[in-house]
This record gives sequence, structure tokens and C-alpha cells, in this order.
Amino acid sequence: MFDEPLSNLDAGLRMGLRSEIKRLQRRTGVTSVYVTHDQAEAMAMADRVAVIMDGKLVTMASPGELHDRPATRRIAEFIGVPAMNFFDADLQEDAGRRVAVLGAASLTLDPARTPRDGERSVVLGIRPQHLEEAVRGVACQVMSVEHLGRDLLVTVRLGATDARLYADPASQVHAGETIRVAFDMGQAQFFDRETGASLLWNGSGPTQPSG
Repeated sequence: MFDEPLSNLDAGLRMGLRSEIKRLQRRTGVTSVYVTHDQAEAMAMADRVAVIMDGKLVTMASPGELHDRPATRRIAEFIGVPAMNFFDADLQEDAGRRVAVLGAASLTLDPARTPRDGERSVVLGIRPQHLEEAVRGVACQVMSVEHLGRDLLVTVRLGATDARLYADPASQVHAGETIRVAFDMGQAQFFDRETGASLLWNGSGPTQPSG
């Protein structure tokens, strides 16, 4: 049982020791429970992650499942740095195709990754790495640009919603200008606006404990 053993260490030492703990655990083969409030630490070290919110176990899954197939919006918000982007959207039919309408923007849905229950209002979630600057895309205003070395982290505004995406440092994006952003709808998530539950996985994603 490890109860936040690295929380008081500096970032460099913490990263080195978490790798060492993981190597030791695999070498000894001893099942270990590791408690942490650092989601990056949990994702890096665990074979399975139990997410506890408000004193309740809300899901248990592999790190990959938690990141790619979040059972609820709250889990999607918590897992991943930067956090997933969220937009209020209306799913509609338009000339024989299904689309997600985000204010003045209309995005064609991926038929393999679309809620089954027809037209409705939803929350569309998409991670920063699944947005990209493109010649053809949705017009967005650049609010800020953060230099991260190999990438730029760009915050854009679409309607009244801010979202983050990664851009190539060579792209010369600047705050205040307008760029076009393409959505990889094959990676989009959809959540119920009232309950926050995923509308895609219907129990086939991460385990959702009862109670």
C-alpha cells in the first residue's frame, strides 16, 4: 500500500522514483495499491485506475480506457493534461448526413462514432490533440499562445467557448488573429447534458460500479 509517497518531492525526483517503483513492483510481482491525487502519476504507474469522486468509486479501468473511453464527463475532465475541450452541440440531420451544430459551425459526424438516439442536444468533447489548424475548418479567434518547446499550446474561441489545441511552432500563430480549426470527429466524445454520462459506450467502456 502506497499512500501518496511522492507528493512532497520535486518534479524531477518524483518522475524518476515513480519509474523505479514501477520497475520494483513488476520485478516482485506484488499487487500494490497506490493512492495519489496526481492523475498523471496514476496514468503513468497503474495497470488499472480506480477513480474516486465525492467519496464514491465511480469507475475502474485501464489508463487507456480512462483516456479514450471516459464513462462520464467528469472523468473526461479529470483525465488528460490539458483537459478535454467541451462544446454544447445539437445533433441534427442535414441533407442526409448527421451533423453536430456548434453555434454557427456545423461538423459532419463520423457514422461509427455517433449517439444512436437521433436529434438531441449534447455536450461534444474532444481532446486538444484531435484539433488542428487547417486550411478548411471552423473559424476561431486565437486568445493565447503558449510555447512548450516542440509544440505550441493554442487557446482559441469558438462562439462563447474556449478550446485548446496543439500547433507546430513553425506555424507562427499569434494571439488576436483568426485561424481555421479542423475537428477529428473520429475521436469525438458525446455526453448527456443532464447526467454527464457518455452517449457512446453504453456499458462497453470502463466499468461503472453500481451505487
